[in-house]
Amino acid sequence: MTPNSCCPFRPPYPVHHLPWQRSPGLLAWPHDWQRPARTEEWAFEEGTAQLGQSPFTELICFPWATLVDLLDRDHLDRARPFVEALDLAPPRTTLIRATVCQHIRVEPILPWLKALQITDIFWSHACTDKFELNGIRVHPFPLYPVRARYRGARAGKRVERRGVSTCSNAYSRAALVLRCRLGYEPAWKRLALPSSTSGPMRSSTRPV
Repeated sequence: MTPNSCCPFRPPYPVHHLPWQRSPGLLAWPHDWQRPARTEEWAFEEGTAQLGQSPFTELICFPWATLVDLLDRDHLDRARPFVEALDLAPPRTTLIRATVCQHIRVEPILPWLKALQITDIFWSHACTDKFELNGIRVHPFPLYPVRARYRGARAGKRVERRGVSTCSNAYSRAALVLRCRLGYEPAWKRLALPSSTSGPMRSSTRPV
């Protein structure tokens, strides 16, 4: 699965139609986000609105969860545009290059994180005993409150969410390590402090 592969593209589309996009402090490939659990897309939206240009830091926004699920299900044709987009990503030009991942399994994407020269990963399933993965610093990150329910929502009315993050977002209780997750401050407030591992994180040693 390389840009020079002789295999023809199949749906959904050829990668050259979907270039990387730049905005101040951010480099994104904003396509096929996982939904309704849209934490990575949410990070892209918030980063676009809040980050400023910096010669020291850059946030990479990519639909990691979609890629991991496609690879797990052996949907290699559908995963091909994602992989080729990663192969064509612009090189790192900043001291810190961070990304956000919402998937519970980050190991499958480690080769791409290293190829992108990612220095920091904000991970929704960060554990207290994992401050680093293959030389990449690990920081906690909140999950998007996809399961929040408010009065009026069922009637089709536009309702402003009161919650800024969720405490549970797994379909299987066996996938959760703790009974709840704690909220965190917006990650970009700590983006300039990559060595910081402060803040609530879930423990990988306590069973559900």
